[in-house]
Amino acid sequence: MTGPARDLYENVLPVLQYIPQAALEALLPSKERLIGDLRDSNLYLYLRAIRDDQVAGWSLPVASLQYNFTKEPLELRIFLALAQMVDGRVRFYGFRFEAPEGSGDGRHDFYHVQQIRSFTRDGKLLNPPGTALAVAPEKQPSFPLKAECPVSLAIAFFISLYGMPFLTELSKTGEVPEKYLVKFRRIVDR
Repeated sequence: MTGPARDLYENVLPVLQYIPQAALEALLPSKERLIGDLRDSNLYLYLRAIRDDQVAGWSLPVASLQYNFTKEPLELRIFLALAQMVDGRVRFYGFRFEAPEGSGDGRHDFYHVQQIRSFTRDGKLLNPPGTALAVAPEKQPSFPLKAECPVSLAIAFFISLYGMPFLTELSKTGEVPEKYLVKFRRIVDR
């Protein structure tokens, strides 16, 4: 990265520390590791910066993950802090992408995304108290996602960030079975 994207990265790094590849691999789900919370490490996954327009400028997605595949229904949450420079300071738009919670009240019993105010379990706010984003609603609204399993939730997460061209990129890798990708292609084909 260079220019404004690099400057944004340099401003966010002291706030949310980058997770090295080896540490990330040790924390991701596997057959042997069915429960985990990357937030416990206080290290975060940095994704490719996004250029919006002249007004919004650059955004830097920083993510974390919480999962429990031993529960029924399974728990899966992808946390996203979308960093931006606002008036010379780093500010975050926070989101949580989730599997159905199965609480029985129907409010979140579907794959969805909703806003968040804090990124870490200790309740540390993404933005300082008194700023507009520090009072974002966290329970409602929740927006349904075209997902029906953990893999399609992850694909929906990346499409939300990078648009449908991400699907084309993903298809070229051959690493994701076609059965997961075809559902998203139907969105474009309509």
